[in-house]
Amino acid sequence: MIYLISGQDNFSAWFYFKKMTQYYQEKYSDKMSFYYFSFEEDDFNEKLLEFKNTLKNNDLFSLGKIILTKNLFSFLNEKEIKDMLNIFENNFLNSKNIAIIYEREEPKKEIIDWFIRKNQKIKIFQKPNRNQFKELAKKLAFKFQFQISPLAIDLLTDSFYPDTWLLYQSIRKLSLVNKKFIDNKILKENVYLLDQPYIFDFLDALLSDNPKKTFYYLERIKKESNYHPLVILKMIEKQIRNLIIIKKMKELKIRKIKNFSLSPFVFKKLNYLSSFLNLLKLKEIYSLLSLYDKKIKDGSLDPDLSIDLLLLNIFSKNHVSLSNIRPSSRYQIKNRSRYPRRSF
Repeated sequence: MIYLISGQDNFSAWFYFKKMTQYYQEKYSDKMSFYYFSFEEDDFNEKLLEFKNTLKNNDLFSLGKIILTKNLFSFLNEKEIKDMLNIFENNFLNSKNIAIIYEREEPKKEIIDWFIRKNQKIKIFQKPNRNQFKELAKKLAFKFQFQISPLAIDLLTDSFYPDTWLLYQSIRKLSLVNKKFIDNKILKENVYLLDQPYIFDFLDALLSDNPKKTFYYLERIKKESNYHPLVILKMIEKQIRNLIIIKKMKELKIRKIKNFSLSPFVFKKLNYLSSFLNLLKLKEIYSLLSLYDKKIKDGSLDPDLSIDLLLLNIFSKNHVSLSNIRPSSRYQIKNRSRYPRRSF
């Protein structure tokens, strides 16, 4: 028997995998041999060889094997997937062996079709909508015995949706604060929010040469975060750097994001953007970000105007029309006399 557990609700999928594992350990711990293989480590090929050797070896003092795998199919190409499915068919379909497979990324269609065709067990947890995500935040807070404000839930949702696993980790961390009520302030003080709301919408608009939407989302970021412009500039710089890393990963055919300290959440958000971007353009933007960062720090550029001027610079270099575009309105008039019109 083979179980496949996956889905975009990665929190529910992972805990279902753990529940299944616990069930079989309690039922067969004295009868069958257990093996666990995580394929997220750097030594993937060695791990794969160990996995295959385990299947070949006979267990003299047990009825069979229970094999637990994590993210095995995530690192295989099309041909390797077919070979792996044949291995599972030969070792599990007509034997006492049991395989419980957890995949963080939803498996490809050919894998799902194979499981259906072979009448094996599939459990796919669908991505929750935003309301379900918020409800999960409330339930997790109740489980950890504290209450959380609606505003804090909104911020968690804007920052982590739809990654339910990151939501769980954040709620668990908040439970260590030893407060019965968590508001927005306590949340920001104790949980590192991967990115502020709208940062990815901002990047999408910027890199699609859409000035109107870019300035709109910039204003939303300023309003929601209330951060110093230098911090917002650093947020943008960080994600442009991540985009460059992803582009390089694709060029070098590197599949392990762990090697580059990229979380799955950030990788998912940026991977789509990277597919239609020019690496040279990204490097030019990154250089401009570094330059403006330096100008703010040495006092030669007013922080309140820095990001607006940066964006005008980028769009001008790309020959994008700036008609009907007004940079951040709260700085436009106040600073006009201090900063004469300049060409970019």
